[in-house]
Amino acid sequence: SAGYEKILVAVGDHELGDNYWRPRKTDAKTDSLTQFRDSFVQGLYGEPNTDEYIFKNDTIGNARPTPYGTDYEYTSFAHRHKNVLFITVDVFHEVSTYDYFDRTNGLGGEGIITGDVAGSHLE
Repeated sequence: SAGYEKILVAVGDHELGDNYWRPRKTDAKTDSLTQFRDSFVQGLYGEPNTDEYIFKNDTIGNARPTPYGTDYEYTSFAHRHKNVLFITVDVFHEVSTYDYFDRTNGLGGEGIITGDVAGSHLE
């Protein structure tokens, strides 16, 4: 057979509707972030026959493969293939209800979303 057994893809801004994310309830694209993430996972990491996440039962030692119960469940994950550990992190974090820009810390500038890993995403 030809092709690859599995392809590992990291979520980026284009998979989430591309940047600038306006405040919620003023922009259908921003209101669709959950659907963008779900479609990404279903299209790339859903088992074709069951639609179940293909790495669901993987563990890395005692660590879970993904931050279950967060917005980043399945779009941030770790996967070991042979002797290589792949880690992909969904850094598109909603930090505000208004246009956010923090010049001091170098965050923001793309609306209500910024590149950050915080809270339960780190557990």
